[in-house]
Order: sequence, then C-alpha cells, then structure tokens
Amino acid sequence: MSENILLPFPAPEPEGDTWQAAVARFPGWVDDDDVPYRPKIAVAVSADSGLVGSSDVSVPTTPGADLVQEAIDSLAEIMGQRPAKIEIDDPELLDALTALTKGEGIVVECRKNLPLLAEPMEEMAREIVKDESFVAANRIPGVTIDHLRAFAEAAGAFHEAAPWRLLDSSDIIEVGAPRPAPNVRYACILNAYGEQGLGLAEGRSLLDMGDADEEEGAARLATESLWSVTFCDPWEVPIAEHDLWLDEGLPTDPTGRIPAAVQYGPKRRIRRASPKMLAFFEGLFLALARSTEDQLDSGEWEMIVETSQGRLELSLSLPDVLAPPPPRDDELPPFNPLRSGSAMDAIRDLLNARNFESEEEMRAFLDSEIVGRKIPDPKIEGPSDEARELAIEAMDTPGRRGTALARRALKLDPDSPFAHLALALRSRDLETAIDRYRTAADVAERALGPEYFNDEVGSFWLISETRPYMEAVKGLADSLWLDDQRLEAVEHYAQLLRLNPNDNQGIRDRLAPALIAMGKDEAAETLLGEYAKDITAAHHFNHALVTFRRKGKGKTAEKRLRAALEANSYVPDLLFGELDLPEELPDGFTLGSMEEAIFYFLEAAEAWQETPGALDWLADAITTD
Repeated sequence: MSENILLPFPAPEPEGDTWQAAVARFPGWVDDDDVPYRPKIAVAVSADSGLVGSSDVSVPTTPGADLVQEAIDSLAEIMGQRPAKIEIDDPELLDALTALTKGEGIVVECRKNLPLLAEPMEEMAREIVKDESFVAANRIPGVTIDHLRAFAEAAGAFHEAAPWRLLDSSDIIEVGAPRPAPNVRYACILNAYGEQGLGLAEGRSLLDMGDADEEEGAARLATESLWSVTFCDPWEVPIAEHDLWLDEGLPTDPTGRIPAAVQYGPKRRIRRASPKMLAFFEGLFLALARSTEDQLDSGEWEMIVETSQGRLELSLSLPDVLAPPPPRDDELPPFNPLRSGSAMDAIRDLLNARNFESEEEMRAFLDSEIVGRKIPDPKIEGPSDEARELAIEAMDTPGRRGTALARRALKLDPDSPFAHLALALRSRDLETAIDRYRTAADVAERALGPEYFNDEVGSFWLISETRPYMEAVKGLADSLWLDDQRLEAVEHYAQLLRLNPNDNQGIRDRLAPALIAMGKDEAAETLLGEYAKDITAAHHFNHALVTFRRKGKGKTAEKRLRAALEANSYVPDLLFGELDLPEELPDGFTLGSMEEAIFYFLEAAEAWQETPGALDWLADAITTD
C-alpha cells in the first residue's frame, strides 16, 4: 500500500463524519488484446455530505486494500477533512485499514450492509449499461433465482451430454408437444462459430438456412422470430445477469460461458424468456441430454422431465429420419467410389463372360452392349448385401438419417466393412474416429482374407472389394496424423501406396509433406521421384521444398520452385496469409486453381512453416519474378 494522505487534513470531531467504502466489480468490460475482463473499483461515500470518492478502475488482481485507500484518499481531497469512522463490508480489509489509520483517531469497523454505497453504484451502473441491447434475465417479471438455477443446471446437463456428437445443425427436431408459444415448433442443435445450444423457430426453413443465406435470414427476422438458447461469453449478457451468475454461483459451461435464452424478432425486438418459456427450454435441454441413439434412430420419441414449473411431457421427432427430405433441383448424386465399384463389377462380369479374339471385337461389344446400357442394380441376396447397400446410402446421406442407416446396416451384419466404414466416416471427434476406422480396417482385412494381400499387391483399388479396406486405412491414417500419432499414420500411408502404387486416393500428396514435416527428407525425395511425371501443384511444391531442405538454394531447387509457381500461383498467397481459407472446403479442384492451392495448403503448410528460410526463399522467388 502507498503512503496515505490523510494526515494533512484536520482531525475528525468526536462525533464526526462516517464514511463507507467498498470494492466492487466495475459495471462494464475492458476489452484488451487478450480476453475482455471486468475491472475492480473502490468507492467511498460520506454520510454527512453524500460526496463520493473513487479509485481508478483496475485489473481484477489489484489488492482490495490498495483500491479502498485510493477511494478514501480521493474523498479526503474532495472533503478537505478526515472521517471519524470508516465502515467496510470485507473483513479481510479490516487489518490493513486499521494499520493505515493508526494514530489518526479514526475508527474502522466491518458491517454487512453499506447503504450509502447503493445509490452511487446504481447510478454508475445505469450510466454504463444504458446502451445494452437487451434486458437481463433476472429483470423479467416473475423470473426468480430458482427458475434461473434450474435452467442453468439443465443447460449444464445438455452441455455435458454434448448431443452435437449425435445431431448436427441440419437435424431439424420437431416439438410435437408441448409448445408454450407458436415460435418453438422446430429446433436444431447448434455447435459452430462459438455457439453451443439450441435454435428454435416456427418454421424449419429459418433453421435450414446456411451462412450463404445470412442476409436473407436477417431480412426474414423482420416478420419472423428466432430463439437462440445458447452458452454466451460473459461479456455478451447484460451486466446485471453476469453479476447474478457470479453472486449466486449459478452453473456455467467449463469455460465460464453463461446459458441465456434470447428471442430475436420483428422490428429488431429482442425479448427474454418468461418463467414458462424458461421451464420449456429447461425441459428441452434435459430431454435432449437424456435421449439415446436408439430413440434418435427411431425418428420419434417421448420424454418426461421435471422442471421448475412442474412435470413436462415432451413429444419429439426427427422428420428427416422418418422420411428423407426431397432432393434439391440442382443437387447431383454424390460420387462414391464404393458404389461405383458395384457398377464396375457388373461390367467386368459381362466382359469375362465372353472370349474376345481382338481388341476391335471387344470395343465393338462395349459399344453395342455396354455404352448407354443401364447397369443392373446390385443383387441383394442376404443380410450382408442389404447391409452393404444401406451403408453406402448412409455415406451419401447427411444428418442423423445417415447415422441411423449406418447403425441399421451394422445390426444387419456386424461384420460388414461397409457399415463400420460408414460409421467411421460420421465420427465427430478424433478418438472416436480412430477407434472406428481401426475397427473398419480390421473387419475389411478379415473379409478380404490373406490371399488378397499375397496375390494382389499393386492392384488394390482396381479390385472393388478392396476399396472398403483402402478407405478405412486412409481414414485411420488421416485421423492418427491429426491426433499427432504421426509415425503410425505414415506407416499406414506407405502401406496404401505399396498396395496401390497407382494411388487413386492421392496418398502421395499427404505422405510427402508428412515425411518432410517429420524431417524424413530422403524418404520424401524418393517418394516424389517415384511419381516424377506428376504435374500437380502438390508434387511441384513438395519437390521444390525437399530439394531446398537437402541442397539449399541451388539451381535444381530454383528450377523446381519456378515449375511450382507456374503450376499454381495461389499457393504463396495462402502460405503468407494473404488469402483466407473458405469456411467450407471445395468439393474438388482443377489444376492451377485456387481450390487446388487450398488443398495443398492444408496438407503442406506445416512443412513450409517449419523449414527454416523456406518462406523467405519463396518470397524472394516471387519478388525476382
């Protein structure tokens, strides 16, 4: 604590003035380069004059005694005298202030309530928060601390259950009953862009809208309303609401975010939930937290939950699980190498049924019997065939319906490599993905049998039966790499290339930068040499980088870098951060395109960034050109 300045002022009269002083959270946020924070401030008030002194606002770690001294010194300067008594509400400050005023005839006491401070603190809060966009939840008529605690506890159960691992924002939930208001008929799980919680609206089309429709969505809110029931950062809720959460110790998520229900509607009006609506959201949180995968896969289910307003009987459904949504007019069926394998099998069977004496005879047969002919649907002769087709359909089906199809396939045939792969492709976290891909790879390997791995090395992927195994191993390797299990990932990538040197899966574009990132430059250069005729940007940039790493800025490295820049001019802009990645990855690319550069950047950015001098070398090459 600093030296006090009370001594120069007159000593208090025996029945002199009483001052009350306390430390409080400042009713506003300070936004610095890191995370916004609520500063602390101390205020002192004179009982006789009502005059107020204060400290500067300060970071939360500033000792309270220092701030109170600042406030008392400030008031002493205003009053021109010392108090006879100082009252505080924090026992931990008592000893420090007693020592500060020792010998000055000032009594320091601790009491629970300091009524003199209420008005100046409220006035400061009113002035600072007058521009808040919506009212605090605890200021809504009828809403009590018990309502908010029950709502917060249900939100906590929802967050712990993490239903976004089972449902995504495309899975529209219909609330059959009860509906306390007309604008909560449909709901969706939110888990993107920092939001976690629920969105609710009267029509599902408002929830179906993606980011591309942001402007249209804002326009529709001129006539429609949308409930956002999510976890918010503390600075996103009103100050009074944040104070309540802190003072009452109400539950937050693990990062300290506060659950809040906010309705955005016509004429830019923002409303908060009534007790009845809070109880509905509480019940919906609890119901979704307790819903099982079997219930979700059934498409409709009921839940009974207890809320702060009593028992709630919820009737819920997933309309898209019960019946697939109609395809969009501009929607093309997705390409699936596993499905295309069945068509190739049919063609191969037709060709194998005949003996051709010449290539011309075979071509004539193809023209007359194959071209333009509808390939027959795959035969379904038992549970394994049915499981295969369900699983392939699941891979092409978004949302919970796809997961339900995959789980149905697995029940039909627990050893179906297609079903295990379909589930693996729908994993929401790395741990689950690694476990599922490993299982899919093991099941697919057993289904093939050892003869394939003895007799067909080099021909994998061309034989359609091997594709579930190849896709499972690729997914496993990708997941292991992301999980920083790099050595095992590289071993799987190398295995895929050994089995299929033709590399239909594009493994070399992942393996080469992976080897570079691990410091295995010689292995990377050997790999690139095996595909010397490759003309993609990935090959050229990887070849230039590994040459620079092994030989420095020589003629060979410069030549290969020039070839890379000619192959794709967008890559440097991504590596230098001059272009931003799109929120959604492109479906494919053409040579030399921005899309090709994006895919390369995602695979190889680390290799370039971790190579000393590589980016400077690249920058010099661009400047020289």
